[in-house]
Amino acid sequence: MEKYDVVTTPAARLDLDDAVAWYESKKEGLGIDFLIEFYDEFTYIENNPKIYQVVYGEFRRFQMKRFPYLAFYRIDDRTSYMRVVIVAVLHVNSGPEKLKRRLGEDV
Repeated sequence: MEKYDVVTTPAARLDLDDAVAWYESKKEGLGIDFLIEFYDEFTYIENNPKIYQVVYGEFRRFQMKRFPYLAFYRIDDRTSYMRVVIVAVLHVNSGPEKLKRRLGEDV
């Protein structure tokens, strides 16, 4: 199986920045722990992008183990350029309306 490129949208990068800043404000180093866990999963889906089920339209999600966050992504493999696009990284309590708004922006 070929390795997929994994990219984040600007909105997903802002989500990550906000979460890292919030955790870092609670305890020094905790924001970095959040980012490390996110990128560990990021690396995993490079090789196994279809491991998680589709949950909304064409979007899949993974849940972070230590932190209450979900990352939503889609697989773009319709061309020779195979990639995973992470479109949102949201707190589990963000609510369905925020999720639909965010995923709808990228459809």
